Amino acid sequence: MKPVLVFIILVAAFSLVWLQHPNAQTSQPRFLITWKTNSFAPTGFNGKTLPTANSIITASLELIDGGKPADLSRQTIYWYLNDNLLENKNGVQRVSFLAPDVAGGTLDLRVQVPNYRGNTLLKTIEIPVARPEAVIEAPFPNGEFHNSPIHLMARPYFFNVGQSEDLTFSWKVNGDPPQNSEEPGGLNVVLNKDAPNGALVTVDLAIQNPVNIFEGALGSINLTFIK
Repeated sequence: MKPVLVFIILVAAFSLVWLQHPNAQTSQPRFLITWKTNSFAPTGFNGKTLPTANSIITASLELIDGGKPADLSRQTIYWYLNDNLLENKNGVQRVSFLAPDVAGGTLDLRVQVPNYRGNTLLKTIEIPVARPEAVIEAPFPNGEFHNSPIHLMARPYFFNVGQSEDLTFSWKVNGDPPQNSEEPGGLNVVLNKDAPNGALVTVDLAIQNPVNIFEGALGSINLTFIK
């Protein structure tokens, strides 16, 4: 028998068996774990807001079985954080916990259902614990500007506050505090009229949570004046 004919017969036989078993394509149960935190990120930030030290993290669980959420009300759900038990009660699909008091690194969050339809299901995800960031928003391509004054904005990320007004902002321009600081989260930089072409302007920013001396961040940029 020719090899091509043998191949065709095998494919046909496999297809027949597949059709006779409609459950062959049924996916296995799978966990969907989501989490959020109470730390701050500016309006318009499209990324994931990350926890920092001592942030509150809330995680939620869905078990998808047969394309729809499964009923876990009678299942004992075990939640572990870095191998330490957080919760083990029936139907608990949401837990909240504090990030450690030191930023950096990741947390391992594990969910385990030991007896779902006779099987043990588990999943582990990693949650990064970020340090706060102080970003200076300066919309100048290649860091070059052509007119004075210029306006810069401070963008704080991942602080344990509800709004940016809860933070303190400190600016320096070429090492000196600005003359006017009416807008703490913004800065107008004014050059001398005789500033030469190619003059370098270094802007430093410090953002601090006033209720936590350990929660602060620094940012710095260099800009060049081009006539």
